[in-house]
Amino acid sequence: RSVALEFADCGVTVNAICPGFVETQMVADARSDFVRYAGGGRDEDETPISVFDNDLFLGIRYTLNDINDTSFLAGLNTDLEEESRSFRVEAERRIGNSWKVELEGQLFTNTRSGKPIANLKDDDFTQLKISRYF
Repeated sequence: RSVALEFADCGVTVNAICPGFVETQMVADARSDFVRYAGGGRDEDETPISVFDNDLFLGIRYTLNDINDTSFLAGLNTDLEEESRSFRVEAERRIGNSWKVELEGQLFTNTRSGKPIANLKDDDFTQLKISRYF
């Protein structure tokens, strides 16, 4: 939205910006370095090892596209083998020209010890942020 406002006087319309990577050799090398440093790898049959091997993710993003830039994002991740779940919600809205309110929360349930997701069992949180711009 800030890019749209910045270039509106020039007659440029900005609808969306979707950052990402262009697949090049440099990106491939950087990705393999990241996997090596992060402790990722492959098992004996060259299958990638991941804590998200058999998971289901459902998510929704709802944007009102109004003057207050109101948006809502929610997601539920379920491990189909271990039945652990995580839920995340984010909402934000501008109030007037100089205030913004944001709500963010995350909850982990059914985390069993000995499983990778168990390290996150105490990372539930709720955060309310009110910002003033001047």
